Amino acid sequence: MLFSYCKVAARHFARQKRYFALNVIGLSIGLAAAMLTAFYVLHELSYDSDQPDANVHYRVVMHAQENGNEYLLSTQKHRDSC
Repeated sequence: MLFSYCKVAARHFARQKRYFALNVIGLSIGLAAAMLTAFYVLHELSYDSDQPDANVHYRVVMHAQENGNEYLLSTQKHRDSC
């Protein structure tokens, strides 16, 4: 039964090559975006996790703008210290 489904799908893909290519390209872009997002999240969650006593560390972030005099200072407690 599975072989029959594969055979029908192969015929369908052979007849509609543009539709098949569009689907494959869309699937590839979607999977790549999901993987990049997952890698970014994993990288952000691993910030300073290798330090001893990482649960008591703070992260200080400062964004500055010279001419507009806009400054933003934010402190974040490490994710494991709730």
